[in-house]
Amino acid sequence: MDKVVLIPVPSEHAILTCRYCGVKIFFARTPAMRDMPLEVRPVLVYRVPPLGPGEKTHRCVPVEETAFLPHWGRCPGAEKARREDG
Repeated sequence: MDKVVLIPVPSEHAILTCRYCGVKIFFARTPAMRDMPLEVRPVLVYRVPPLGPGEKTHRCVPVEETAFLPHWGRCPGAEKARREDG
């Protein structure tokens, strides 16, 4: 199972604008000590438990945590940013 790292909601001074697409982002440090760009808008997270005996349909259970999407998954300039960074 992946390790979950809780990230506090960013303060206003920590919010930046992506130079490739103009979306508001902030950076958080990963467990590997690398900075990862995250989208400012939090998302609702659902857990999908395994099917029980006789169940045929999965249930979605909301998780009571704030989560943020990695920006590189949605940014049209992500590949260019990776080439410049690497």
